[in-house]
Amino acid sequence: APEYAFGQIAAIVPSHDGGFFVCDFSDRVLRQYDSAGVFVRNVGRSGAGPGEYQSCYDAQVDSDGGVVVSDPPNGRLVRFNADGSARDVLAMLTAGGLGGPGTFFVDARGRYWRKEWLPSEGASESDIPMRMLVFDRNGRRVDSLLIPTPGASAGRGFALSTNDGMYLAQPVDSLVAIGRDGALAVAGTRRYHVRITRGEGNVLEFTRGDAAVPYADAEWAEWDAWRQFFAAQTPQFPPAPIARTKPLLRELRFDDVGRLWVKLHVTAEPQAIPPRPSGDRRPLLTWRERNTYDLFDGRNAAYVGRVSFPYATQLMATRGDRVWLREEGSSGEQVIGVY
Repeated sequence: APEYAFGQIAAIVPSHDGGFFVCDFSDRVLRQYDSAGVFVRNVGRSGAGPGEYQSCYDAQVDSDGGVVVSDPPNGRLVRFNADGSARDVLAMLTAGGLGGPGTFFVDARGRYWRKEWLPSEGASESDIPMRMLVFDRNGRRVDSLLIPTPGASAGRGFALSTNDGMYLAQPVDSLVAIGRDGALAVAGTRRYHVRITRGEGNVLEFTRGDAAVPYADAEWAEWDAWRQFFAAQTPQFPPAPIARTKPLLRELRFDDVGRLWVKLHVTAEPQAIPPRPSGDRRPLLTWRERNTYDLFDGRNAAYVGRVSFPYATQLMATRGDRVWLREEGSSGEQVIGVY
């Protein structure tokens, strides 16, 4: 049925009752499901009028039990009541019209956070400074938080989008995450050292001694084949050589109860990736990593444990002791798994 067929799952948003909302980027619609995965309703529709949004990048459950859709193309937030009916619209202009994971959330006080670029003459796309703007329930700007600028990478790189997430050939030097309480976590990719700041003077730092993981020879050869492929496409801007050792860290994220999830690079294994159709000259990346996270208590840096998800899955959302994964079915279709 159409309500169970997904085009491109952009975001999954758990609700207070154990159900969840799904932003489908392809269909430009927000769908609501109950705790058993049964379809409840579509919330809003594509457009620019009341109860409409131009694109479904991300949504958040509001502090009053409703749901808010971030609508960067229209420069606003679209709010809905708990029953899915349209409530109102808040104009919220931010520079850059950014959308996607980490660009919008509702904090523990019910305020709205939106990410924007800070226009900077001469800055490239990779080093434009950014900040989070904080708005109250009426859409008035009340605060802002500067996001540290990513450090330089090891050279020009490229990204590969796979069924288990995005892989970067040359990741930048700094990772950032913001918690619902305003905590700011920052870490480099090549050293397992995390700094968490809460307000003025409240700083928590911790270090772990995990060793960097080398590429297997066959894995490195596949990455180098991709490098050569992109070099042939843009010979004036060839990608930098692929290092023999992977960076330590890939991502930071906070969950709803303040835990910090630190995504690691781990040893990859070859997977049964089907060959390209005839005439498709792109290489294959058959060596894949399981998405693996270390969990820490974000208040005191106490180590909670390590979670490794199955192959061909991506972590989309967490709430309490549950996780929502985007998976791949036997025919390549997108599936939601709740664990």
